[in-house]
Amino acid sequence: MNNRPSLHHRALYQYNDAMRLFMQQYKFNGDYKLRKIFNRELINLVHTSDMDLVVAVPVSRHTMMTRGFNQVASLLEGIELTEALQVKVTKKCNN
Repeated sequence: MNNRPSLHHRALYQYNDAMRLFMQQYKFNGDYKLRKIFNRELINLVHTSDMDLVVAVPVSRHTMMTRGFNQVASLLEGIELTEALQVKVTKKCNN
């Protein structure tokens, strides 16, 4: 029997054209105030779900410098986050 803890994740929203446009405006156009659209719903979901921790996917230093925020952590503002992941820095190959 495996003693490793199980990891469960799930998508909260369907990634359709409307969500794609929202994410484009939020992430790539830097419309930081859009984070508030889903924030209350996400806080409610975390507080009413049986979960041990919430982990935001980190962004690279470059992304943080250019975008100015971590889009996932910002959506989860007000929720206690566990820093369990880190960005692995690699060099891109130029072919």
